Amino acid sequence: MMKPIVSKMMPRLLFLCCASFFSHALAQADAHLPMTKLAIDKQGIKVWTYKVKNNPVFSYKAATSIYSSITNVSALLLNPNEAPKWAPYVRRIDVLSPTNAAGIAIYRMELDLPFPLTDRDVVIKSQLSYLADGSILLFNEATQDQRAPIQDNMVRVARYQGSWLLKPNTQGYVEITTSGYADLGGAIPASFANLFVEQQPYQMLQSMRSYLRDNRLQS
Repeated sequence: MMKPIVSKMMPRLLFLCCASFFSHALAQADAHLPMTKLAIDKQGIKVWTYKVKNNPVFSYKAATSIYSSITNVSALLLNPNEAPKWAPYVRRIDVLSPTNAAGIAIYRMELDLPFPLTDRDVVIKSQLSYLADGSILLFNEATQDQRAPIQDNMVRVARYQGSWLLKPNTQGYVEITTSGYADLGGAIPASFANLFVEQQPYQMLQSMRSYLRDNRLQS
């Protein structure tokens, strides 16, 4: 008699375990961040950069508050069709696997880099978690998928990790923290690599804020 009940509960229990794991991992990562550099602090957006041992590229952490609902912000993050309208360098995002019961989805994202750099693409495994305090955590990392073969005219990004933490407050704002790194691979000038790790998160949050403001009535 108990077997059907246990069967129905297992996906829910698995999802709660995943949410607990990723929230704990994010807290642990923040608690043990290496020495950071405040690279940008303007227009209500802060960007820090830091170096992690055994990682050849710089990591970033960026934070701001946006006057919007957590529902609207998360809906924007989870809408691949809208990403090229606000996310810098993103040309398109293809859904390889839609979000399942455990909050996991697989995407292929194309990056349109400035000439003369070769464009990039990356296959992303995305984990969505709803935390006990009402926050939403989106954890992304590069993965492999046979449905997205490497294209001759692009460089495949093999090392990427990123997260978004959305936390509502009582004043109608959503506190947004995004962090991660991307090893673009191939021949990348140091000047562009430094610009990318500092300016891209800043431009991304700035553009997200503008998009949500301009599309408030349609949200």
